[in-house]
Amino acid sequence: MEICFLKSNLEEIVDGLIAQESSIPTLGAEYEHKLKETLSALRNPRSLNNEIERLTQENMQLSAQRMQLKQQCEDMNGRLARARAAQSELVTSLQQDEQDIDIEVRKYEDTLRGVADQFRQHRAYINKDEVKSNIEMMKNSMSELELEEHKVEELGSREEVLPSLIIQHSGRVWAKVN
Repeated sequence: MEICFLKSNLEEIVDGLIAQESSIPTLGAEYEHKLKETLSALRNPRSLNNEIERLTQENMQLSAQRMQLKQQCEDMNGRLARARAAQSELVTSLQQDEQDIDIEVRKYEDTLRGVADQFRQHRAYINKDEVKSNIEMMKNSMSELELEEHKVEELGSREEVLPSLIIQHSGRVWAKVN
């Protein structure tokens, strides 16, 4: 009986081993399935980590670009303020120049009015024939004055010679008188 009992135990053990052996492939398949699920589950966090790293890098680049653009905007605002100040100065200068030009134009217009008034008062100077005859009379007067001046110069040179002639001839005149 013992042998039967042992035999039956042995059969049970063999059946258990066979059952285990037959269940091993299903366990292996389950294990492989779970392993694949775990690996795919690990792939998702890895890809998410890679995506997070990429987005972090992109965010850093965008932040650097934003800072650069902010600096450029501040520079442009400074330039714009300086340009507006220069424009304001130029507008003020232009207005002052326009006022100065207006003053000069008014002075010039006043001068022209004065000249026009003088011409209106002295219409004889506008007549060319009369002006030419006046110029001709002046030329004749100048010629006469030059002739008179020449005669005066001759008389002046005679006066210079006359005292020496008087001295030379005074001795003869005294001799004749005495």
